[in-house]
Amino acid sequence: WTSNTSGTKSHFWGITYGKGTFLVVGGQGTILTSTDTKSWISRSSGTTAGIYEISYGNQIFVNVGPLGRTYYSNNTLLWTQRISVTGESLWGINYIDNLFVSAGVNGAIVTSVDGISWTTRVSGTSNTLWGINYGKEKYVIVGKYGTILTSNDSITWELVNSNTSLGLSDVIFDNKKFVAVGDNGTILTSTDGNNWSSISSGTNNHLWGVAYGNGKYVAVGPSGTLLTSTNGYEWASKNTGIGSSLNRVFFAQ
Repeated sequence: WTSNTSGTKSHFWGITYGKGTFLVVGGQGTILTSTDTKSWISRSSGTTAGIYEISYGNQIFVNVGPLGRTYYSNNTLLWTQRISVTGESLWGINYIDNLFVSAGVNGAIVTSVDGISWTTRVSGTSNTLWGINYGKEKYVIVGKYGTILTSNDSITWELVNSNTSLGLSDVIFDNKKFVAVGDNGTILTSTDGNNWSSISSGTNNHLWGVAYGNGKYVAVGPSGTLLTSTNGYEWASKNTGIGSSLNRVFFAQ
């Protein structure tokens, strides 16, 4: 792993890639862009509030943050705020199955086809929600206290048993199974989104992000924590050479 300089001391919470450009977002409305992951340029976000996550789809970038605020951009340079349909802070967003799905505090879930007009959904939980993904014709959202929600249509959501009360921060789908990560080194896997099994991660550190690409899984967390796996079941710790927290990891081709 190679460390690069961002030019800012802001905390970063989200990453995405689109139109040949990487974007990272974080505290104080920070947005940085890069075409090579080495040189980063600060962009005006139109806000000084934190930006918690960002996603790309349908030819636009969409970010989310406090009080249900969403911003979209076609070019990463000009960002437009949309009228919030929820007053709850949104911590996660992903463009999946031709749909933007965002989730956050008090079980908030909102969806949008175009990233501009949003609709609220009933989650059936008051727990904070963080990670979102889609696979096998099923949406999966994970969150606080081991919360896992699934839906076949993004409208009606069902709470499933995760067999853990530990927080779950992120979830991916690798074309065969879901992998979720969370507090105290928690890693869960599921082939159908309904039945989940615990996997030993070999660490007690929190895991805040997970990604899959090039046949390899990567999970990250505080104090430079980074785990890798070739199958999603057996994990090994890697030395990143840094002590900073790693909040998200993203794979782009």
